[in-house]
Amino acid sequence: MLIHIQTFACGLNFKDVLVALGTVERETGFAMGLEAAGKITYIDASEQEKGQLAVGDDVMGFVVGGLASHSYGNVFIRKPSNWSYEEAAGVPVVFVTVWYALRYVSKLQSGQKLLVHSATGGVGRAAVSGNLTLIDRNTVICNLGDVHFADKATQTRPPPFQIKSAHLHIAQC
Repeated sequence: MLIHIQTFACGLNFKDVLVALGTVERETGFAMGLEAAGKITYIDASEQEKGQLAVGDDVMGFVVGGLASHSYGNVFIRKPSNWSYEEAAGVPVVFVTVWYALRYVSKLQSGQKLLVHSATGGVGRAAVSGNLTLIDRNTVICNLGDVHFADKATQTRPPPFQIKSAHLHIAQC
């Protein structure tokens, strides 16, 4: 399965920064920009048969070479229409990290408590956004480096990172 996109925005991750600084050795075939958002320009026949995505769709996902004008990959979903390309490009890695950790590692169940350290970082915001943590059925306890982040965390985030405050308990460290 292979999908090509015209890249409109790319998310840079910690790994990209470490490679750029020379702290981590560049792997063979690694091209900076692991996640991106854009418009599908090519989709192979096996993916077309599924009928979920088509040429011209706005998508976000994991890519090879997201810093280029065109990139490719095989894990994409449609970009929500109310998100900008920039918002969508910064979501895949952190949301998949949290989704995998909560579903397969911790096996979070409804009614359990979840402690999220550094709730204002990308992974922390994904964990408390309500999209992945069953926040309406769980108590989520967060810590923040600065109490002033609490208002920002619950009120001023862009759509993928808005935090629902009904079941959220914030403590300053």
